[in-house]
Amino acid sequence: MECTVDSTLETALEQVRTTPKSSAPEVRTFFDTATNTASHVVWDRATGRAAIIDSVLDYDPASGQIATTSAELIVGLVQSEGLTVDWLLETHVHADHLTAAKHLQGILGGAICLSRAVTRVQSTFGQLFNTGADFPRDGVGFRLAVR
Repeated sequence: MECTVDSTLETALEQVRTTPKSSAPEVRTFFDTATNTASHVVWDRATGRAAIIDSVLDYDPASGQIATTSAELIVGLVQSEGLTVDWLLETHVHADHLTAAKHLQGILGGAICLSRAVTRVQSTFGQLFNTGADFPRDGVGFRLAVR
């Protein structure tokens, strides 16, 4: 099976390949074994501006309890590196884990960003779980990305 890459992605890949090491962004990955999920912190070394991608809340299905242990590792890195978080990016609506974006935003700031398609997912889940009119289906809580 042949894989095709669109021109925008190809341009971005070329920029990454040709960027001098000294100006390349720093990337730190945190792997959550319970959900098999990778979260990333990406930042510009020169400015300290950062984005957090696909953060994870800890969830114990047996007790239904949520914890922030994984998210606190990210907080520790951001604070120890003196970073300013501009973005909390969700690459997709997560069925494999709960996002820690709102928790991290409360501590570190930044705008939570997700595709506009989240409204379709919210509508579908709202109907599926019979959540009623109180469940938002308009993307509230996200700074929606263009797409």
